[in-house]
Amino acid sequence: WNHQKLRYESLKRAKEYLEKSIEIDPNFALAYVTLAEIHISINKLLGDNVVRLLNRENARKLVDIAFELDDSLAEAYITKGNIVGKFDWDWNNMRENAKKALLIDPNNAQAHHILSNYYIVKGQYKKAIKEAQVALNLDPLNPEIGSLVAECYYIAGDSKESIVKYNDVLKLTPHYGFALHGIGYSFLSERSPEKAMNAWKELQKIMQNDSLLWYYENKSFEDGLNYYIEKAKINTPQFCTNPTVISSIDMLLDKPDDALEFLEIAHKYKNEDLPIMLAYPIFYPLHDNPRFNNIVRKVGVIFPN
Repeated sequence: WNHQKLRYESLKRAKEYLEKSIEIDPNFALAYVTLAEIHISINKLLGDNVVRLLNRENARKLVDIAFELDDSLAEAYITKGNIVGKFDWDWNNMRENAKKALLIDPNNAQAHHILSNYYIVKGQYKKAIKEAQVALNLDPLNPEIGSLVAECYYIAGDSKESIVKYNDVLKLTPHYGFALHGIGYSFLSERSPEKAMNAWKELQKIMQNDSLLWYYENKSFEDGLNYYIEKAKINTPQFCTNPTVISSIDMLLDKPDDALEFLEIAHKYKNEDLPIMLAYPIFYPLHDNPRFNNIVRKVGVIFPN
């Protein structure tokens, strides 16, 4: 919690500085793009899904202002691509923005990151891995992109290679939470719940979530998952910050109806993790479920034949 609070305060200060820079120079296009990214980053630390929706619209408006001032910024196309993809589910528009960014900056790793996400959503996993690897080659020390490569392998059904790639990230950045989170799913695909639990223990240490850590260390893995679910579901849907994660844990606990309920909450509030997570193998048992397929259709996700 303290870690999250410190990050939130840092983002707030960055937001204030960017707003001041725009006051000084209202024609500074890159400041609008960066401020839009701050709005999106702050969203990851907020608990109110209605406020998150408002922040996304603010980010969209800021990027539009940046384009009016200067339409030659690769960064603007990257931010716009993420907004129209993850929040509007306009995947072709997302791809076009990534391509425009690459025309301006051929070595832009984030543009290849966007294209990787596009191919995941379109069910073209080999292309997704290729684009993610290109992004990593361009930015080899970036743990987010390294985790993307690992996530692509997990989605493609190669959990062994996914574990290798996540471990590559953790060797460079031992406390990178997204890698610890993701490798847990890959270990579970390999039927190694103890290794998954150890990874998630480390994650709880980083997040300073002492109560959940106690369950992982003193109770069974299932007890820990049940405790997490109990606490995560206390809030109303509007204040549910991790509906996709909750739904995946429900799948681990063999509660598909509960999982569907939280996928529908994620859909309602346009949770940015939803499109990619729908492709996670953990949801394979729902592929014949009409409620699941209704969400998949609305989001525009395609699964390989």
